[in-house]
Amino acid sequence: MRSDILVIGGGIIGLACARELARQGRRVEVVERLHAGS
Repeated sequence: MRSDILVIGGGIIGLACARELARQGRRVEVVERLHAGS
């Protein structure tokens, strides 16, 4: 997968940023060490 933006950390802020960027048409990838949303 090719991404425009890589968000490191799937906590509430990382997921909110990723969601907004995706809504704007960016290709976003989120990496999280544990579970997303933790």
